[in-house]
Amino acid sequence: MTNLNDFIFLVIAGPSGSGKTTLADSLVENYPSRFYKVKQVTTREMRDDEKASTYVWMRKRDFKGINHLLFAHTNINGEYYGSIPPTNDKIYKCGIIILNEEGFNNFKKDVLRENYFSIGLNLPFNNLNKREERTQEYVENEYKVLEMCDQVLTPRFGKFVEPVEVIEIMEDYYESIKK
Repeated sequence: MTNLNDFIFLVIAGPSGSGKTTLADSLVENYPSRFYKVKQVTTREMRDDEKASTYVWMRKRDFKGINHLLFAHTNINGEYYGSIPPTNDKIYKCGIIILNEEGFNNFKKDVLRENYFSIGLNLPFNNLNKREERTQEYVENEYKVLEMCDQVLTPRFGKFVEPVEVIEIMEDYYESIKK
């Protein structure tokens, strides 16, 4: 298996519908030489608004057969998720991985602290992009992951976080740990 500590990661966390995927896509689109999205595998159904490139979808029995090859595992509403380790051609880029609390805890077991930076998106509950399968209680529980993040961003005026804001925060962070 790939040594995950040969890579740098940006963890994006927050409640469902807070803009995590939008931010990740925007970072990759605007800074393709710096970022890539870590490919994730899931057993859940594809949503109408998702691209086929977002995840690899598979049946639960197939997922269980490759589970040992994945990292940052989690279970959401009985559906499994895991991340495919990056390949060596990604070694000079930052891998973006979107995680919930359980996935983040599992990620931290596999990746050394100096190899990742984490950003939490704290969008107020009333501004979240609601998903039918998520109850209010479930989503409110998802806010706990923000306590694990290096930096928590609250989008202003209901807008999503700008990619340049993330770049500046990450550069400041890595500059501070070099000293």
